[in-house]
Amino acid sequence: MASSFPGVVDLNVGGRHLTTLLSTLTKYPDSMLAAMFSGRQPVIQDKDGRYFIDVDGDVFVHVLNFLRFETMPPPEAAADVRKYADYFGLDVLKEDDHQCSIFWHMTYSAWASSSLEETYTATVTLTSESCCK
Repeated sequence: MASSFPGVVDLNVGGRHLTTLLSTLTKYPDSMLAAMFSGRQPVIQDKDGRYFIDVDGDVFVHVLNFLRFETMPPPEAAADVRKYADYFGLDVLKEDDHQCSIFWHMTYSAWASSSLEETYTATVTLTSESCCK
């Protein structure tokens, strides 16, 4: 099915206006976002022509940044972003072995006030022993 969406997509995400590339939204073909923006799932537009997604825009921006740069969300947003990853079918954003390691590294680094070596050691320990089973 041919896409009828523009290359640059204006979004209204829970009242927050965001703009991104169509290729960003369709980066993972099996996700709900790819289904929505390939025409396989319906998506409505608001009165200004923006495509409306009925979720919290302040959380969704972390999902969008992951799609853009493959960066994990800040630790304080991780739980909410994980729920959105489930909802949008973005398994790659959930805590698999690779992502879990990155998540714990970021989390511990935010708390650590010690050396990089200690941060790395704690990250490996958290990842292998308590996170990714």
